Amino acid sequence: MPNITDIIKKASLREDSVTLYLAGKEAAEVARLERQLADLSGDAWAPTSMADRSPAAEIAKKIEAARKRIAGSAVEFKMRALGAEEWSDLVAAHPSADKTQRWDPATFGPACVVASCYEPAMTAEQCAALYAVLNTGQREDLENCAFEVNATATSVPFSVSASAILAASTELS
Repeated sequence: MPNITDIIKKASLREDSVTLYLAGKEAAEVARLERQLADLSGDAWAPTSMADRSPAAEIAKKIEAARKRIAGSAVEFKMRALGAEEWSDLVAAHPSADKTQRWDPATFGPACVVASCYEPAMTAEQCAALYAVLNTGQREDLENCAFEVNATATSVPFSVSASAILAASTELS
């Protein structure tokens, strides 16, 4: 029969992470360049001499360079679930005026991020400064990760990719 002390020693709080790409201006540049590239399709561009070269290759190079800058702007935010008392305290600290909601939707999300994000760790003030330079989708990604790491039970995940690779390698053996 399992011993509860041994079970507690084996247990750890759930962890997860979310990656945000912070080069918003670069994303706009890629979109602008993609429009330029689309404008060149079909009969939109025609050489006027044998020496003329389509600008498509140069635009494509600019797109790839901007994509690399976007990839280089990636920041991984690592989250860890809160213990039962810490979670309860967090929920209690953000009551909703609407009694049908468990917490205040305006204040709970950022507070959950601050409480759950351990890398990079941040204060409420730093979180507010970060939120000032993120768009709604990025803020939602952070808050969803913080909430999910606290609310989702841990189970044995199924990986379609790993399963396919292992099945293929078994067939080759």
